[in-house]
Amino acid sequence: MDWIINLFTNTESIAHIALLYAVVIAVGILLGKIKIGGISLGVTFVLFAGIVAGHIGFTGPTNILSFIQDFGLILFVFCIGLQVGPGFFESFKKGGVTLNLLSTTLVLLNVGVMFACYFIFFDTNDKTNLPMMVGTLYGAVTNTPGLGAANEALESVWKAVDGAVPQIAAGYACAYPLGVLGIIGATIAVRFLTRTKLEEEEEELKEEAGDNAHTKPLQMHLKVDNTYLAGRTVKQINEFLNRDVVFSRLLHDGNVSIPSSRDVFHMGDEVLVVCAAADAEAIQAFIGPEIEKPWEEDQSNQPLISKRIVITNPSMNGKELGKMHFSSVYGVTVTRISRQGMDLFASRNYRFQVGDKILVVGPTDNVNRIADLMGNSV
Repeated sequence: MDWIINLFTNTESIAHIALLYAVVIAVGILLGKIKIGGISLGVTFVLFAGIVAGHIGFTGPTNILSFIQDFGLILFVFCIGLQVGPGFFESFKKGGVTLNLLSTTLVLLNVGVMFACYFIFFDTNDKTNLPMMVGTLYGAVTNTPGLGAANEALESVWKAVDGAVPQIAAGYACAYPLGVLGIIGATIAVRFLTRTKLEEEEEELKEEAGDNAHTKPLQMHLKVDNTYLAGRTVKQINEFLNRDVVFSRLLHDGNVSIPSSRDVFHMGDEVLVVCAAADAEAIQAFIGPEIEKPWEEDQSNQPLISKRIVITNPSMNGKELGKMHFSSVYGVTVTRISRQGMDLFASRNYRFQVGDKILVVGPTDNVNRIADLMGNSV
């Protein structure tokens, strides 16, 4: 059994550090599944498990630890770039400038608080206090890439100063748990102080959306009676209307189909149109009269599928889920939304961003149509 003992005690062994990381990650993921009051910390618990492991003396070769630290940080920053990069510049078109200015102001306030704490509570003559406060700052705001950048900058300037480079990651590790728990606690506190009931808020939002003519969907069966539309594609007509309108079904020569952006309208065709109630009169005047006895199509025999779709169409950036009318227009349901690795509630007020992933359930043809609409170009 000596090899098992050495596996845990020989800190110069590569097998030891591999086992250490495996145990820390496994324990962290396992504990992250525990919910207290409906709240779990998820993968954040891996960091906490690592802090405990380091505190009780589990460590490894410095060169291997440094490599894993740098390589892990590179992967982390690279993956964050893949997730948020596609929607970064597009976000500026939808109030992104204001939000980014607010974020910049928040960052400056964080730095200001850090300096205030440094000058009020710490000995400014001790050259290690300020670097440790920088590490604490990045832990408090849970900014791992910032810690990496600060650490690299510190190593480059500390060469002119005698002594070992301060381990600012220690300050980061101490502040990170409070950074996570503080956000959760503040959210719960605000909800408690304002006596907010989520069920009542949801009902109120639904009532407001139902009374709003600009968000309330309306379905119409129209006959194409405008010579301008003859020979025009669905895409061209949508661009001309410049309104939130969807052509859900098209009846041409007795055949019912789900029109794509390339399909062409002909005089006498019948279309099933879904739009906002406020736009109904204008759209009807442009396309043609409403049909008194609309045709119906039975979709009950179509199998249902679920598909995860990536939003890569720039025109979808900033659009509200509620105004897309997926259920009434396309016959599908959005059951889950993922952004930057986090699962979010598919509320009516949710605004799409390029790079988001949505889980869509519905008939095969309809789901594929949503995929074309959203881009889904990985």
